[in-house]
Amino acid sequence: MFLKKLLPIVLFIAISQSTYCQISFNYGPEIGVSTPHSPVSLITQPQGEEITETYFPIISPLIGFQSQATFYTHLQLTAGLQYQITGTNFHSHSDGSDIRDDGSGTYYTYTYDIWEKQRFHKITLPLTIGYKFTIGHFTPTIYTGLRPNLYLTGTYAYNTEYVATDNAEPGASENAFNPLSKLEARTPMSHCQFQFSGGVSTEIGPRIKIAINYSRGPEINYAEKSTSKESDYISMINQDFSISLTYLLADIVKVAK
Repeated sequence: MFLKKLLPIVLFIAISQSTYCQISFNYGPEIGVSTPHSPVSLITQPQGEEITETYFPIISPLIGFQSQATFYTHLQLTAGLQYQITGTNFHSHSDGSDIRDDGSGTYYTYTYDIWEKQRFHKITLPLTIGYKFTIGHFTPTIYTGLRPNLYLTGTYAYNTEYVATDNAEPGASENAFNPLSKLEARTPMSHCQFQFSGGVSTEIGPRIKIAINYSRGPEINYAEKSTSKESDYISMINQDFSISLTYLLADIVKVAK
């Protein structure tokens, strides 16, 4: 829907001008880093417990290729192809106490830990439209666009451990599966997702371009095969922060009427 609206606007601008305009075209490899979010730590204290939850996002290399076309000095269109990994490590630690079931009315203490890991490999195709302007010696571009995501493979893994001080049997569980597989997931996630993106870029010299980008789309949900409850759905934030460098190999300039 976004691309259907964007294309007629671009074509109208290009066709409706009767004066001469300059069109420049560049392309080149891109490299950078990305992460889904910043580290987060939360502490809650429900009755009889203290729970510490920590989210550790992975920092992934970003590798790709980008092309850009600049019309009428200020209008810039870009299209690219990127590969990256996205995911999060999660740890929840609970310290609590509970009443013994022997009728004595005394309490025992326990700890309960949950570790979760999400890893996904994906290819993205960022398409943006931006406005290029000049500030001193720099020519920054503010842009927005659509970022389709193709998820290639993924892993969700967890393990839990329960330890009580009243000599009760310790409890532990673990499992791992591919959320994209219909054979391994009760409700698999779709291979095709999307994000809206925005950011700012600037060219440093004639060949180097640096870009800072933020992309976000609808939350992704899936469920493992062994569960059947709605509350057992696993969610993943569909978000990326990235910074990248593009080396512009070509500088093709055309004059159109």
